[in-house]
Amino acid sequence: MTPVRNNRPSTRLRRSPTPFFLQPQTVDALAALSSPGIERLVIYCGAGTTIDRTGLGWKELIDQAFPPVEEQDSDLPTANDIRFLHRHFQPPEVASILSQYVAERHGGYYKPGYRDEIAKNLVPALYFEKRVAPGQAWGRFMAGRLGGNISRLAILAASLGKSVIVATTNFDDLLEKNITERISLDYLARLRDDPQARPVKTKRLDTNQRIGLAKLAPGTIALVYLHGRVPREGSPSSRVVLTERDYADTRKRTVGRLSEILSMPRTGFLTVGASL
Repeated sequence: MTPVRNNRPSTRLRRSPTPFFLQPQTVDALAALSSPGIERLVIYCGAGTTIDRTGLGWKELIDQAFPPVEEQDSDLPTANDIRFLHRHFQPPEVASILSQYVAERHGGYYKPGYRDEIAKNLVPALYFEKRVAPGQAWGRFMAGRLGGNISRLAILAASLGKSVIVATTNFDDLLEKNITERISLDYLARLRDDPQARPVKTKRLDTNQRIGLAKLAPGTIALVYLHGRVPREGSPSSRVVLTERDYADTRKRTVGRLSEILSMPRTGFLTVGASL
């Protein structure tokens, strides 16, 4: 089979001159989300949510999950082989091809060793601290400010008695760590003004966990990992969705979780860092 070259025109992307949370449409949307009729807030976070910390796009993520071998006479894919695949196939297709080599090494696609090897490859890339000179534009971008703003919004909504659902397709736990750390600081600050203040609670869920989000208690933030979670330390908590097989196998449960989230009444919905 001869691969077909992808001749789609390239698109040059530019960052908005006005920060996202200061744009008029964002301010209006946040005002609507805080109305008294809204009992819960859903924040759907795509890859753009933490790319200002990881620096990884789709292609870069695949390259880290399935690194090349250096031996030119090896039967395993080299850097040149992977570059060839990227020129002719989409990222999930490239991941599907490369995943077969990992699956063969561990005796099957669904073996724990397959999942653990991918997680081991991803952790250094997801949590590597990028070194940039102070004041550089890239340095300001890599500050992770979007994740910090999302965390503050989630905590504020929960402290006002709303239940909050943060659903993400990201593997990293950067947003989760940001939220838990800020909850402690927020609680200590509120405790000084109100001795009866209670801390905001968090709950972590994977897509296959059967817990009704509609019954989430007020003042609770639930973090839902739709495509799996690869923490800084420890094993991944569920399957990591990278390949075409992963998307096919997990489609039903992911659609079910999203349908549950979107069908809840009196719910505000905010999408950040995603192209829908």
